[in-house]
Amino acid sequence: VYADKSEVFGWLKDTFGPIWADPKCGNGECEQMEFPGFGRFGCTADCGAYPHLTKVDVEIAPIYTLQNDTDGVDAARAEFLAETKWNLCTKELRPERGEECWFETDRHVSNYVGTVDTWQLEVPGMNWYVRLLAPFGGVAGKVHVTDPNTGRKEVKYTWGYCQLDVDKAIE
Repeated sequence: VYADKSEVFGWLKDTFGPIWADPKCGNGECEQMEFPGFGRFGCTADCGAYPHLTKVDVEIAPIYTLQNDTDGVDAARAEFLAETKWNLCTKELRPERGEECWFETDRHVSNYVGTVDTWQLEVPGMNWYVRLLAPFGGVAGKVHVTDPNTGRKEVKYTWGYCQLDVDKAIE
C-alpha cells in the first residue's frame, strides 16, 4: 500500500521508465533504436560507422537573367540565391518519420551564373532524390554515383533549366 500517489508514480517511473527511455548516443552501448552512423544519422560512437556507403556528387548550376544591367542587380541576385535551395532526401531511412534529408537545413545555391556548385556525399544504398526549391526557375543539375565495385562515376539523374515564369522574372 502506498501512502500517496507520488509513491505510485515513483514506482511506475522506476519500473517502466528504463523500458521506454530514449537511447543515448555515446553511452557505449548500441541500443535497440540506434544504428551504425553515416552523415548526421545513426550513432557512430556506440554502433560504429555504417560500412556500405556510396559516393554521390550533386552538381547544381544556376542561370538567371537580370532585366536591368545596373540598378538593383545585386539585390535581384541576392533574392534569387536566397530563394533557391536544395537537399538530398529519402523516405526509406525511417519510413515512420517520412522524408528525411541529408542536410538538416536546405542548402542554398551559392554561386554565380556559369559556375557549378558540387557537393560530395557518401550515402547508404536507398532511393535518394534531390528536393529542389527554385521559385524563379533557372537551376540545372546532375547527380553522379560512383560504383563501389569499379570506382566508375556515372550520371544517374539530370534536370534542366526551368523556364522563368514571366510573373516571377527577376527585374
